[in-house]
Amino acid sequence: MGWAMYERLNVHVYATNYELIRAVRRVIHKKALHKRLFRNGRHGLYREMIKHHKDARELVDEFRLIAS
Repeated sequence: MGWAMYERLNVHVYATNYELIRAVRRVIHKKALHKRLFRNGRHGLYREMIKHHKDARELVDEFRLIAS
């Protein structure tokens, strides 16, 4: 999982991290959302998606600086 999963979430680049987490939660299997056993993996996924979201924001900001 990684950038491809982030792309499939269809979250706008300027969406908040909270909106991103809500989108990720919609994709995760229901049993994995509430089981304590999956907590570390779930939180790792959230962190990874937030990192990709930050990278996407930086990419868009950089492109806007170059284009203007």
